[in-house]
Amino acid sequence: CKAFFKRTIQGNIEYSCPASGECEITKRRRKACQACRFQKCLRVGMLREGVRLDRVRGGRQKYKRGIDCQPVLQP
Repeated sequence: CKAFFKRTIQGNIEYSCPASGECEITKRRRKACQACRFQKCLRVGMLREGVRLDRVRGGRQKYKRGIDCQPVLQP
């Protein structure tokens, strides 16, 4: 639920339920209705305020070592 909740908040996505808004959300059926899945996240206590909007998708940036950054060895 964590990644789905984070993507929803950061993307400012609003889902709508094609049914009555009371779809059963289980591990097997969680992809059936995103609106009800998001509502379940809120019901179990996940907070919109807990998602950091300043963090971007893609994880950490890997440090790239350039050719001109070779260590200088002292004799």
